[in-house]
Amino acid sequence: MNLFTVDHNRVIATPEALLIKEFKDIWEDDSTRTKAKAVEEFAYVYYMADYQSVYRQYDPEIRGERVKKDVISKKSWKPDDRIETAIKKYNELQQTASMGVLQDARVALHKIRKYFRTVDVTTDKTGRFTETLINNVSKLGGLIKGLKTLEEMVEKEISEDINIRGKGKLALREVPKKTN
Repeated sequence: MNLFTVDHNRVIATPEALLIKEFKDIWEDDSTRTKAKAVEEFAYVYYMADYQSVYRQYDPEIRGERVKKDVISKKSWKPDDRIETAIKKYNELQQTASMGVLQDARVALHKIRKYFRTVDVTTDKTGRFTETLINNVSKLGGLIKGLKTLEEMVEKEISEDINIRGKGKLALREVPKKTN
């Protein structure tokens, strides 16, 4: 999917993206010549929604604040309905079945992490709860390994869709140089 490209540390909407109402609304809402606000808002949408975003590592609850801090220049800015709608549209357009499963697994892993951070073993008088907790911790390696395998499957699925001249393959995250 080529809705946005990252070029010289800027997220740029492709002409195809500007034909989609949710992204066109962001573009047209910025009446300035430079479209700086629209570019920042596109960056926010991209980093919040794109499967390969470097911000995917953050819990969904804090991701928005991290992205806002890093890409939005106006401190008082908040994502409005336009932005939320654009994020939903971006997610919808890039979603495959395997990506959906991967996203669900990541959400579950974040919940498990939160559980382990908040559990209090000092209230366990019999030791059964602590024993169960230790058994579950020992199984986390398999869960993480399974998640990595699923990520590799999704990345392979994405890269299979990208063909370049000469029957070659475009490497993941590789952007072809523009020709004149």
